Parts: sequence; structure tokens; C-alpha cells
Amino acid sequence: MRVRITVKHRDGGAQTHTVYPAAEVRFEEEFSMPYVKAFRTEENYQTYIYKLAYFASRDTRPFAEWIDTVEELELAEGDESRPT
Repeated sequence: MRVRITVKHRDGGAQTHTVYPAAEVRFEEEFSMPYVKAFRTEENYQTYIYKLAYFASRDTRPFAEWIDTVEELELAEGDESRPT
């Protein structure tokens, strides 16, 4: 089952994104660590989840610009029959 991340923006908008393999690979390349390891340790940095949401969103803006629009994130295991 895939992970789904809902990104709530400061302007009141929200989008839900499914974390597909492309986002997982970009995450691993960015942090030089296995994707699953980043979320199974006691040291899960907020940066990990925000970067994963950014990669899943496929937003074309630089991360620093994108993160300024984010209010909060919600994680859920998704229903693969309804990806976004």
C-alpha cells in the first residue's frame, strides 16, 4: 500500500499526493539513505517528510519557495485504486 501525503497550504488550498517510486528514489538520492530507514529511526527529521511531500507533489518550484507555502502535512496509507 502506498503512502499518501496531504499538503495543506497557507492560502487554504490542499492537495493529496501518492508517494510513488520516483519520489522514493529522489529522496534516497537527496539524503543518501534508504527511504524506509529515514522513517524507522528515532531521528526522523521534519525535513525528511517535507522533502518527501515535495518530491511526491512534483512541484517545479525550488524547495525553498515551495516550503514557504506549506501550513501542515497529513500522512496516510493510501488506497492505490484512487491515486493522485
